[in-house]
Amino acid sequence: MIILGPGSFMTSVLPALLIPEFAQAVNQSKALKVFVANINQEASSVGRMSVSETLDWMFQMTAVYPDVVLWPQEHQAPEGLRCDTLVAPLSDGSKGFITSKPSG
Repeated sequence: MIILGPGSFMTSVLPALLIPEFAQAVNQSKALKVFVANINQEASSVGRMSVSETLDWMFQMTAVYPDVVLWPQEHQAPEGLRCDTLVAPLSDGSKGFITSKPSG
């Protein structure tokens, strides 16, 4: 599995994919490519774009497009994606993230 995100699209997700050899390796991989959306809207120009616009833009620059988007249940599911969407609760409502609980 190749996980893209979460994090700042412009400073965390996109930079590595702009390296042609890295983008080519991601595209040639048979691994599932998962884009993990941020829980909160990004405070940048990308934050004003829809996730479908962001992923289309990423594809135009890198030829990389995820197979699945993991989307926070806390927000309305995106439209216009060219891949599957998995909607799941990504927040526990107090700390902002699901935390694993020790068993036993």
